[in-house]
Parts: sequence; structure tokens; C-alpha cells
Amino acid sequence: MKVTVRGLEGFRAELEVTETKLVDGMRDLMSSLADDIASKTRTKALASRKSGNLIGSIRSQGPVGTESEWSGGNACSSGENERRVVSTTRFRPRTPNLGVGINQFELVGNWLVLSGSGSYAYVIGAYVQFRFSNSQVVLNTDKDTNRGIVAVSMDGGPETLHDLYAPISVRAHQIFDSGFQNGEHIVKMRISGINPLAGATPYCFIEFIDVDDSTLPPAPPPLPPPPGPHSLPNIVAGLGNALRTIAGLRVYNYPPNSVESPAAVISIPETPYDLTTSESGFQWTFDVWVFVGKADDRTAAAKILTYLDSTGISSIRAAIEADRTLGDRCDSVSVLSADPQIASVAGTEYLAIQYIVEVLQ
Repeated sequence: MKVTVRGLEGFRAELEVTETKLVDGMRDLMSSLADDIASKTRTKALASRKSGNLIGSIRSQGPVGTESEWSGGNACSSGENERRVVSTTRFRPRTPNLGVGINQFELVGNWLVLSGSGSYAYVIGAYVQFRFSNSQVVLNTDKDTNRGIVAVSMDGGPETLHDLYAPISVRAHQIFDSGFQNGEHIVKMRISGINPLAGATPYCFIEFIDVDDSTLPPAPPPLPPPPGPHSLPNIVAGLGNALRTIAGLRVYNYPPNSVESPAAVISIPETPYDLTTSESGFQWTFDVWVFVGKADDRTAAAKILTYLDSTGISSIRAAIEADRTLGDRCDSVSVLSADPQIASVAGTEYLAIQYIVEVLQ
């Protein structure tokens, strides 16, 4: 860009009467009796002292379909207290835990809901989904002589197959542990196949899901951002960003072939290296040209005053010096002077201002 200057101012369950139903019905009855005993005792606490530590555990019957457990500890060592709180709730797939909300079972297919213990299905493709948020879930089924094969996945990811057949009945068989997960997630269990030893019907029984929403230790504070590199390209970018805060002002970080006013152009500094090192560091001196309007435009004469002002929303000096480090790109920046002139670019004369800006790197 060649500038010529001359002076101026300015996002069904179905029923089947079989031997399995009778067995599961008996299990349902036993589970209900156990729940009744638990509800009468309500809470049970165990406290013991060991090596100066007080350790406690409380388990209680919660709302219908849930059980809760809390355990905590208080330890003293070198004058410092440490505390870990564990809060686990057991959800069984029955009312009111059925639905599509958080900590609810969505049963899809021929699931039979038992009032006391759990739910079962026996058709390939039937599945159950459980939604949870900011917690850890553990999925428990049983194993028996007529059980099928299930596939377990989380958030639509890869499935893991689990064969639930066993020659003897096994209760509370854990088949999935999510680990602690931030945010909302879905764990899915799908009946996927038959074990020939179990017969032609792939029964699947889901007992409960334990949800652990433990109080976790607070995350360490984030590290402060490293200082921005004080390089010449970053300094130029900082000057450009500062000038762009002025509404309507076109900003060129480097000299263009032509300009469209009003515009600010940051010139490439001439640097005599032997003279630009000071006690505060390396010093750059920039010419920042502001082309207000064509020299014969009467409105340019009035507008030039708002750019020349030392304060205000259109002040060039105020915009550049609003952040004296240009976003941590330099040690300091100062506008030393402003010189109104008539300047010619690509054969067009503009009413312009030449600013001298000093930057310490």
C-alpha cells in the first residue's frame, strides 16, 4: 500500500402359566416377606472403632421399589480430616420405577412385572433400558436352569453377551458395572439367544439395579492459562482485535492494495534491532492509519473528531489502550500521537489520521 501524504489537521408384558412362573411367584413371596421385615426394622447401624477411625453403615427401606444405604467414615491423621460419603439406592423393576425418566426401567416386549422382586421376559428381542445421571449403576439378574443369553450395552455402544444358564439357581448375579459416569446415560439389556441346555424358551429375570451417587471429592481447580506468546504476529492480531471493537470500522491487519473507508490499517513496523531493546524488553513502533472518508466528503470532517477523541466509543486511543496487554500478547501498549492528514491510496485521496503506537514485548 502506497500512501502519499500532504498536511491537514484534524437432545407388554404377557402372562404364561408355566413351572417358571410358579417358581418366580414363590421367589416374589419370599422377597416381599424380606422387604416387610426390613420395613419393620427400618434402620440398622453398625459402628466400630479401629485405629482411631469411626466407621458407620446404615441401610433403610426407602420408597416403594427402592432401598437406600449410607456409609461414612471420619479419620484423623496429622491434624487433617478426610470424609467419604457413599449413597446407594436399589431400584427394582416395578411400580413406581417404570418409565423413561432418570432411575426408571423402560420395559419393551413381553415382560411380566412381579410385585415384590423383579421382572422377567422370555422372547428374543425383548429388552429393558435404565436411565441414570451422574452416578454409577450395577445391573443384577439371576442364573437358573431355564435362562437364556442376554446382551448388555451402554449408550448404544458395543454389546457384551452373558449366558444366564446355570445348573442351580443363583441370585443377585452381577452382569454389568458402569463405573462412575458424568452426565446422562442409558444401560440396555436385551434377550439375544437360547442356551440349548436351558430348553427352547430363553427366560430372563432382572432383579435390581444399584445406583451409587456417592459424593465425590471436588475436582481440582483448573490451571491458569499459560501466558500468550509475545510474538509479532500475535501483537498485530491484538491490535486488530482492539480496533474491531469500534462499530463500523473495517480493520486490515496488514496493508492492502486498496481500502474501503472508514478503515484502519496496521502497517508493518520498521525495526532497527540495535535501537529497540529497552530495560522493559523489546520495543515495536507501529504506524496505524485510519482512513475516515474521501477528502471531499463533508461527513468525514465531522467523523474524524470522534476518532481523534481520547475517550468514547469511537476513540482509537481508547480502543487500543482498553487492554494494555492486548489480551496478554505484550507487556504494554501506548498510543503516542495522532496526526490528521490528507493521504492518497490507489489514487484516491482520503481524510486520514496517522497514529504512532508503541508496544513493549
